[in-house]
Amino acid sequence: MAFALLAIVLAQAGDSTVRSLVDAINESDPAASFRAISDLVDLADTRREEVEKEASRLPAFYREVLRSELKTKRELGERFGRGARIDLKGENRRLWNYVDDLNRLPGMKIDVNPYYRENLSKESLDVELKNVWPLEALVRLGDRTNFYVGGAWDSQVSLVHRGQPLFPYKPPPWFFYRNIAIPQPAPRWRKLIDFSGSPRWRAIFRISPTLGPETQVVMWKDLKVIEALGEDGKELKRAAPEETAIPGYEWTSPSGAPEEMEIAFDVGERKESKIVKLRCSVVGRVPKEWRRYVLEKLDGPDGGKVEDDEFEVTVRDPSPEDVPFVGQAPQLRIRPKRIPHAELAKVPVTVMLPGVDLVGIAASGKAKHRGAGETAVVLGSPHPDGASRPADLHGVPGHSAEVKGT
Repeated sequence: MAFALLAIVLAQAGDSTVRSLVDAINESDPAASFRAISDLVDLADTRREEVEKEASRLPAFYREVLRSELKTKRELGERFGRGARIDLKGENRRLWNYVDDLNRLPGMKIDVNPYYRENLSKESLDVELKNVWPLEALVRLGDRTNFYVGGAWDSQVSLVHRGQPLFPYKPPPWFFYRNIAIPQPAPRWRKLIDFSGSPRWRAIFRISPTLGPETQVVMWKDLKVIEALGEDGKELKRAAPEETAIPGYEWTSPSGAPEEMEIAFDVGERKESKIVKLRCSVVGRVPKEWRRYVLEKLDGPDGGKVEDDEFEVTVRDPSPEDVPFVGQAPQLRIRPKRIPHAELAKVPVTVMLPGVDLVGIAASGKAKHRGAGETAVVLGSPHPDGASRPADLHGVPGHSAEVKGT
């Protein structure tokens, strides 16, 4: 017999007061401290003056975190994400039953692949999660069933199967806060050769946040280390910017320089050691609105075009001489009229084509704005030289297309 319990734990319920929550924030328990900060942020909706007054008693780091969260919630509104936590308990139920429970919660929208539901994770699970955020529960379920949570897109997240790796997946320690989940970063190593002395090693860590469906971040930038302490209690040495790194390599390459969401430390010798405290800050860009464009045609020498005061959107078939290089896929170009291209880098774009593809599935495509050039072809992955190749959408020439983007 299957058993299930899903309860929402309201942060404002019980005997919690602003003062008791502030007293719960300390340097020794970051997880409990961030739960208390989350509750304070929600209490500030009705008791902001009291929260701001008590915040002055906090350690400097947590005081700045709380003030930043209060400011961000006021700016983002409902896109900030809900803070209510839940209890999820069940016996002898499949993964998908628990996912359906989470999908019914306010603010949660999880896209489930029908193939996964029918063919994968058929075994029964016993689950007992207490006082967790919904995204935290979804990540925990995924760790037990060889799934991971895909990033937010169109106000929903998805469960993605990890496949069959050569080595079994070992779930990492996680940091959770409201609708944010960050796995403990594992290092990659970079050896710097100095012909005048001994070689030096750098340990490079990548910060990889996953967000819930309410908050879609299109770009992370300005990653800063606030504090990084080694086992000896001393501050770790940040690596200087590199001028000799090979450009154009992905972050998985040991030859690549640290990227925007990576932190590099000079460690001298390569050996096993630990970072006992790592505090960072990063800025996320969150879309404030979505724009929708409907094009009446795709075929013809000029294709279809629609524009307003902000953007010109064009979809056309490739010319015959371009087909050997880009294939038969429609080419999408977005030209901003007032916003610099760099400000649009990595902004999501969804293209929906009526009709079906070769296997009977509705034709659509997703891509991110490249953020360079007078006009930007946004479908497909970038070439090493910076060009971009359109993805094959299996679209039917002559049909209309709907283009959604920020």
